[in-house]
Amino acid sequence: MLNQNRRSLSQFLRLKGVDKRSCKYLKYLLQSAIAAFILLTIIIGLSACDQGKPTQELASYPHGRQCVSQFDPEFDYFPHKAVVKYAQGFGVTYHKHYKLVTINPPFRGAKSAVRYLLIQCGTPIPQDVSADQIVELPVRSQIVLSTTHIPHLERLKVLDRLVGIADLALVYSADVRERVAQHKIKEIAKGGQLNTEEVIRLNPDLITTFAIGNSTVDTYPKLTELGLKVVLNAEYLENSPLGRAEWLKFTALFFNQEELADQEFNKIEAKYKAIATLAQNVKQRPTVITGLNFQGTWHVAGGNSYTAKFLQDAGANYLWSDNNQTGAIPLSFEAVFAKGSNADFWLPNASMWLSLADITNSDPRYAEFLAFRNRQIFNNTHRRRADGANDFWESGTLNPDLILADLVKIFHPALLPNHNLFYFQRLN
Repeated sequence: MLNQNRRSLSQFLRLKGVDKRSCKYLKYLLQSAIAAFILLTIIIGLSACDQGKPTQELASYPHGRQCVSQFDPEFDYFPHKAVVKYAQGFGVTYHKHYKLVTINPPFRGAKSAVRYLLIQCGTPIPQDVSADQIVELPVRSQIVLSTTHIPHLERLKVLDRLVGIADLALVYSADVRERVAQHKIKEIAKGGQLNTEEVIRLNPDLITTFAIGNSTVDTYPKLTELGLKVVLNAEYLENSPLGRAEWLKFTALFFNQEELADQEFNKIEAKYKAIATLAQNVKQRPTVITGLNFQGTWHVAGGNSYTAKFLQDAGANYLWSDNNQTGAIPLSFEAVFAKGSNADFWLPNASMWLSLADITNSDPRYAEFLAFRNRQIFNNTHRRRADGANDFWESGTLNPDLILADLVKIFHPALLPNHNLFYFQRLN
């Protein structure tokens, strides 16, 4: 075809009346046409070479599931990988098309770790990997049996995957309450009674819960026996505020939302560190006691506990900071009074106390504490409530920066003049 075009052009050029300018223009057109033809031939040839090579397009299925349409064992299906910085209880290793997640320990006193194989939908299950559960990604539907898992779904923008909760009375989230009212979310353990028939009917891709190592209380063995995908979340064992908050990254693993989890956690971390830096420069650290006397025992937070870390970062002098325990310390009323009667502040964490009168009605001896006389008692149980739910125990785990800001405002109000208490309130 090109030779034919050249002959036609030559005949045209030999005609009379065609000047030199026209000749140059026509030669330019011919050269451009030849170059374009060659380029088109190369593109077609490359396209032919690519035919048969696996693509990494994802086929969309109902409820947000995206599966690999043509599997390539050399392709990395998880380009963004979580990096765990503070949490001690979980870890993840990445492979081309699956993730291996380890929880250690899954509950206090556990003799071994648990492992979960998270595999990208549409890819093969590796035969040489052992795991307690195999979960396909991304998860399309989930039941949560702990309210602390709800803020994770909200922050990761996957709340629409939530199909079941334990008991609405324990949930603060307005969005979840609305979705329950719209019959998009079911209660499957109302009043503490697990409705296994409803769980089976929902047949979720994933159930997240926690365990304490008590077979009469833990629900995960029964749910696992039913063939359901049950995963333990052990965030409550973390002893640092940022460590607990970082379990957001654990939840993100099941939705391939690691990049968003990193972005959100980085914001939390930056705010927390900025506030802690302010408080570490204070000259005077007020003394603080925690807990209350209940049925003859006063449980104060251990010196290496989650609560003690907050108090340290908030610029307080916690009176049991020299203790090495990570859990609560059981003491007598007299032992606490001897050490903490002159403490500047008292954080009782008492859901039944709404006023100072409630405190002395439960035990007149409380009136002898300096914090009581100076009205320096702050509770975290009633500012954010919905029915029986307390948002401190729901979203607080994921918002340690807000908790720390509250504590700094209580102990050193001049450091955060524009902050209004979010979770805590003074008892009057």
